[in-house]
Order: sequence, then C-alpha cells, then structure tokens
Amino acid sequence: ALSFKSGMPILQGMNVVSMVVDNEYMRSRIEQMRDGVERGESILRTATTAGVFNPVVLQMIAVGEESGALDSLMFEIAEMYEGRQKQHRKVKKHHRKKQTARYICGR
Repeated sequence: ALSFKSGMPILQGMNVVSMVVDNEYMRSRIEQMRDGVERGESILRTATTAGVFNPVVLQMIAVGEESGALDSLMFEIAEMYEGRQKQHRKVKKHHRKKQTARYICGR
C-alpha cells in the first residue's frame, strides 16, 4: 500500500514486496500476481487467481479499481490485516498464560 501511494509503479512495488516476504508460499503468489499484472490483467483478477485473499478484500480491490481509489483501499486492507494479527497475538498470549497456570497448578 505504501509503495503504491508513494507513486511507485505497481509492478515495482510488487517486486519489492515479494523480496521482503518471508513466507515462500506468499512470495510465489505475489510473484504470480505481478506476472499477471505485467501481462495486462487487472489487480482484482490476479488477486482472485492467487487464491490468498478473502472475499471482503477482493471486494475492496474491486471497488478501489473501479473508483480510482485503490491506494486508499490498500491502506484499509493493510490495517485490517494488522488488526487481525494483533488480535491473533493477544489470543495466543492468553492461551500461553492459561497453559502456564495449569502447568504450575498441576492441572
């Protein structure tokens, strides 16, 4: 989202993202999307084909492409995923605390 908003061409931004992603599966999907965009396919079509985004994200991409506000919607998508990650970390931390308490109490 940041590279797109800063005026970086979408293909270059996708290259940068694919280089910094640790997950090999996600890296290959980003590269697949980049290749599709390079061939002239829409971001929505390539995102759908990649199979890694939920319907809400795909709908946001569709609206962004149609309205010309893809950059701002990309930020919303990023914030949504960050919020999910924070929530996931909180849940994991809570479960670890419960497991530690059970271990200490011998239950």
